[in-house]
Amino acid sequence: MLITLPLIYFGLGLLNLAGWDQPEHEKAIDWRDAYVRASLIWGATLVVFLEILSLFESIALIPLSILWLLATFIAVFIGLKRGSLQRS
Repeated sequence: MLITLPLIYFGLGLLNLAGWDQPEHEKAIDWRDAYVRASLIWGATLVVFLEILSLFESIALIPLSILWLLATFIAVFIGLKRGSLQRS
């Protein structure tokens, strides 16, 4: 279950970015652009998490899972607040 947290975060990021600047009346979503942006954000998030945990010498399953869970909750919150999850 814990291994799926980064994948869930990536999926939420993809959906958030797909519906981010999408007007209500427009149906075409540029999935390629959203995929590239979500990949870059996911990679940057991974680097930041590992750098933070390496400062405290605590790169382990539980601290990393807690950070991914926190990032997933933030992605859900942003997606619901901006309405981008509903549009995509």
